[in-house]
Amino acid sequence: MKLLISLFALMAFLPSDQNNFDWVSFSMVKRTTANGMVTRVESNVYYKSSGEMITHFEKPLEMFVFNNELGDIRLYNPESNTVIKSLDNRLGSQNTTFYYFLVGNSEDLGLKSAGFTLLDSKIEDMMLVTKWDSPDELKNQMDRVELVSNGDYPIFMAYLDRKGKYLKKIYYYKFDKVGRSMFPMAITEIDYLKEDSMITKSTFGSFVFDSEKDLSMLNYEIPENARLVE
Repeated sequence: MKLLISLFALMAFLPSDQNNFDWVSFSMVKRTTANGMVTRVESNVYYKSSGEMITHFEKPLEMFVFNNELGDIRLYNPESNTVIKSLDNRLGSQNTTFYYFLVGNSEDLGLKSAGFTLLDSKIEDMMLVTKWDSPDELKNQMDRVELVSNGDYPIFMAYLDRKGKYLKKIYYYKFDKVGRSMFPMAITEIDYLKEDSMITKSTFGSFVFDSEKDLSMLNYEIPENARLVE
């Protein structure tokens, strides 16, 4: 489930006045370094404007992840023909960083709508720096969030505990035009663990809107005889 939270923190989006489309596909590569080891995950993501999303993991193993705006998640392993189901509205296809960038509404990356309260706002080195207090239900995970923006889009976000110690840092860079929005083609996350840190770099590319070639994947269904794993 930790992998899912990290994954969906990057992946989903919806059409808007800034980007109008029926579906879109793109590639995603994640490289994670932890405990002296490096792992690489390659996938392709397919998204419908209805909020339905399919992520096809190709390497190091094949797997399909289905998600929607309600956070109804299904993981299908075609090799074993097994499926795992989960429901968590926090992981819905609209409640993600990726969503806010692609719809051109990335000012606060959804912090306000998620219940965060603005504590402070100032200009430092021509950048807008804001600090946000986390809602009560998230206090055991993080105390506050820092957000640094360059013009219309954020370039840095951090989670801190009550002592002001960094729990996680996220850098957004290599911005390019996707549809009508500026999108970070690379995102680096640093998770500070108890005795070490974990660094994950995600890169994106090959954005294609409303391609007929994607329909077969968008209409992909889990076989009825797949075994449910509790």
